[in-house]
Amino acid sequence: MEVAMDNESRHQCLAYADDIVLMARSEEEVTRVFKLLEAKAREYGLAINENKTKYMVMKNNTRGLPANLNISCTANRRYTIERVEQVEYLGVTLTCKGDEEKEIEKRLAKGRIKVQNEFRRRTNKEIEELYKSPNIVQVVKMQRARWLGHIARMSGERWVKRILIQGEGGKRRRGRPRKRWLEEVTKDVRDDVSRRLKQAFERSRKYYNLRHRDERFQLHQRVWKKNYTLSDASKGVTSKLNPKYDGPYTIVKVLSPWSYELADEIGRSRGVWHAKNIKTHPPDDQVSLISFEIL
Repeated sequence: MEVAMDNESRHQCLAYADDIVLMARSEEEVTRVFKLLEAKAREYGLAINENKTKYMVMKNNTRGLPANLNISCTANRRYTIERVEQVEYLGVTLTCKGDEEKEIEKRLAKGRIKVQNEFRRRTNKEIEELYKSPNIVQVVKMQRARWLGHIARMSGERWVKRILIQGEGGKRRRGRPRKRWLEEVTKDVRDDVSRRLKQAFERSRKYYNLRHRDERFQLHQRVWKKNYTLSDASKGVTSKLNPKYDGPYTIVKVLSPWSYELADEIGRSRGVWHAKNIKTHPPDDQVSLISFEIL
């Protein structure tokens, strides 16, 4: 967030209760902001704990940098702040290179269990069985996607949204660049959409296969075809009273395993029909239906 400590400018900082992080792009700027913060704290009777105060330079190569940062606020008050390579803020380990390996290793170490006098890491399956919760990887991906939606609904003036859209600035380090957070979340969303589409396809296939007939017909085979008669009040025709199938017909041409050309008993073509609209004609001694055609 941005905090106004004087009438001239605004300063970037992270604050949670009495844990405050000052951010600046140069040593001179962070020194000036520190003096302003120290002066404001004295006005309210507060003091800065020098032993707990650290400073860190976000830079790949930290060689040649001074070991301490000396700041003189008043004539009788001088701070010597130790420079560190990593610092822990609100339980999260931040490093000067901006990587996450240290934080990941720390969290994995907390999940270790003792088995036969040896410590090992818990597996995701063990955690699922222990907490009776969904897959932890899916939960993390879902929370990241929710946070992305929360940022998208923020106003354009919020720093979180500005950093996500505009980037943090500067040049990327040499070598293969690491994936950005937005790239990972976008990939998670796409994978989730693909997974849901696959689940929907499986559901549709399940219901389709309930009435699916894996049947193939042969050339010159006698079949019934489905009747698609429409109701017509002027002719006194009601589709519900008409037979669902009529025939018999003969297959005169096999176009594909699913398409067949039919002909009636006198050889007239009845068009091409799909296998779902055809069923096998029973032997003549088992036929109890009367075949007729409505003109």
